[in-house]
Parts: sequence; structure tokens; C-alpha cells
Amino acid sequence: FRRVLFRSSKTSVTAAILASSTWDRTFDAGSETNANAGGVLRVLTVPQPVAPQVVRFRPRAGSTGVAGTTAVSVRFTVPMETESTEKAFTVKVDGKVVSGTYRWAENTTVLVMTPARSFAPGAKVTLSVSLAAKSKFGLGLAKAATATFRVQPAVVAGRIDRKSTRLNSSHI
Repeated sequence: FRRVLFRSSKTSVTAAILASSTWDRTFDAGSETNANAGGVLRVLTVPQPVAPQVVRFRPRAGSTGVAGTTAVSVRFTVPMETESTEKAFTVKVDGKVVSGTYRWAENTTVLVMTPARSFAPGAKVTLSVSLAAKSKFGLGLAKAATATFRVQPAVVAGRIDRKSTRLNSSHI
């Protein structure tokens, strides 16, 4: 419930209403409810803030053959509070945290991170957002989210080595 104050030219009324609802009440001059009122008191819809959710990651979960120079991003359902969300967003390459620079797009609904260094060929990259991410309304993320993708493998002696980025004697 939210408390909302309604005012008429002569009267104030405080009421508790459900969020995301609309309420209209007409007071006639001389009625039992309010002998002095007269006129219409209106409540506009009161939106209920909802917990933010992750819409998607880019590159998409399960992608393979991604360029090592790719910036990564996460899209949310609502505008986010930048500081908490940047701290809650992690990028790991083969389990090690990667640093980079952040920027926001689309009214702070998309967080983009450009890694400080290119991802290693064949690396497994994991993107995650923890429950510490907050919306501009101060609500925490509805649930943590994670996505993993693979960087394009190295090209070795004219063929792609899908298992490793290291040379071995069978490739020479």
C-alpha cells in the first residue's frame, strides 16, 4: 500500500491505496462524507517499482567463435543505479576476473564493458551480475544471472586448434 494525499479546494483526504491501482471518488457538496467538499478527487495510477531483471547478455550465452576484441554488455528491464551495478557485474576469462572500462547506454538500461586487453583465443568468458546490482529505485536484482561464451580459437598451421591455444608436435 502507498499513502496518497488528495486535495480538493476545501478538503484534504489521506488514503492508503494499492500500488498500481487507480482510484476515483466524487464528493457532492452537502453529502454525509464531506459536507464542504464538492468536486472530484482523483488518484492517478501509482506505479509499483519492480525488481530489475537481466534481459540478455552480449555476446549471447553459448556463443562460440567470438572475436577476442569484443566489448561485452548486459541489458536490464529498468534503468539501473550505475555504481552498484558496475560493482555487481563481473567478467572472467577462464576463471580470472578481467578489468576494463564501463559505459552506459539507453537510459542506463545497458551496461557495456570494454576489456583492458583482448580475450585470449579459445578462452571461456563468463559474464555475471550479482544480486548487489540496484535499480534507480533502489531495488535489488530479482535474481543473479550468468552467461558464458567462447572466444574464437587460435589458427595454428593453417587449421583451427579447438582444444588449446598452444602448439603441440602434431601440428608442426
